[in-house]
Amino acid sequence: MPLLLALDESKRTALLVAGVYFVLYFLSSFASRNSHQVSNWRGGDEGAARFMWWMDLALFALLIPALWFSWYPAIIVLFVGLAILQNFWRPGLISRFNAQSTPEMGATILSIEAQSKSLATIMLAPLLGLLVDTVSNFSPVGIVGICIAVAILLAYRGELEERPVSVSA
Repeated sequence: MPLLLALDESKRTALLVAGVYFVLYFLSSFASRNSHQVSNWRGGDEGAARFMWWMDLALFALLIPALWFSWYPAIIVLFVGLAILQNFWRPGLISRFNAQSTPEMGATILSIEAQSKSLATIMLAPLLGLLVDTVSNFSPVGIVGICIAVAILLAYRGELEERPVSVSA
């Protein structure tokens, strides 16, 4: 830290941003590499999906007061947590797609997944921007996140129910 104080503000900011990104990408790669352990722990991909949606819900719920009261350290930790959760989620999602499709359909399904993500961003970003402008803070980010997580958990509660792990002898 004393070294950073000796630098001018733009260089100090660049080094801090680089440090945050290094930690974020390191943790994200760790999450992605170990996402199978969540599936093993929760009894399969369906149980892991349900667990991660509950974690999403919890992180977005905590994000609302942090954004409302501008608790910057908490905001940073929660957004990093959401980014890491995304890196636990994506390999499990791809595994679930793979289980439901033929090998020939793999590239097409991944393309549809990427396009769906882009379409959701295109639709939600203006709405979220309008809500943020209306409220004059970023708490709608947490509210929209909660709404999506609750909708997913309610819509797929039967399909996301944990299946008992069968032990074969």
